[in-house]
Amino acid sequence: WAITRDKFGAMWFGGDDGIVIRYDGSKWTRIPFGEKNQAVIRAGGSDEDGIVYGGGALEFGYIEPDASGIRTYRSMTDRFPSAMEITKSFAADTSKIDDTPPSERPIGEINSLVIRDSKVYFMGRGTLIIYNTLIDSLYYVNLRKLGFWQSERIYRIKDKVIIANNIRGLFELRENSITQLPGGDFFGYKMCLAMLPYDDNRVIVGTLSNGVFLYDFSSGVVDGNFIDQGFS
Repeated sequence: WAITRDKFGAMWFGGDDGIVIRYDGSKWTRIPFGEKNQAVIRAGGSDEDGIVYGGGALEFGYIEPDASGIRTYRSMTDRFPSAMEITKSFAADTSKIDDTPPSERPIGEINSLVIRDSKVYFMGRGTLIIYNTLIDSLYYVNLRKLGFWQSERIYRIKDKVIIANNIRGLFELRENSITQLPGGDFFGYKMCLAMLPYDDNRVIVGTLSNGVFLYDFSSGVVDGNFIDQGFS
């Protein structure tokens, strides 16, 4: 489900059985992911220091060497109830949004993550968890209260962090706002499962069953025929 490469060139794979597999080019290593459950590992990423982050069903955290140099998983799941909620900072009208009691915060299934600068963004369908690595702090955004009920993936394209919502389309996540990208509503009700950079302002968007598109996030222009044109 998840594949990433760290700064040392090692490949990391997450699967169904709660095990992360590391391959350094000559040796395979199995690392248990979580002690409480065998989570399906759907999200993975590595930062510039080589620390690998992961997420899955009711579980998220990171892998780093312990004092003896053995790579070990460190769960952050138990810290989630004490995360600072910042949902209101993303809302245009804060009067309609109440903080979520810690006991009612759903982690759900972390289905993707991205890393930008010193922050790791873990995202589930209705949950966004932000980990600031510099100050070792967690923040929580209730996406459902902001009107985002089915957020499928989060992507980093250069300096942009883009949320793909199954119902409303493509949005850019900024420091204190979630704003629809130009033409992003075209991708509403299209499950966007892949996004790859194409050039400075365009990305390739792959959907579950609606095809592959070339999308200009600056102008909003969507091209659904570029693959046929390129091979004609």
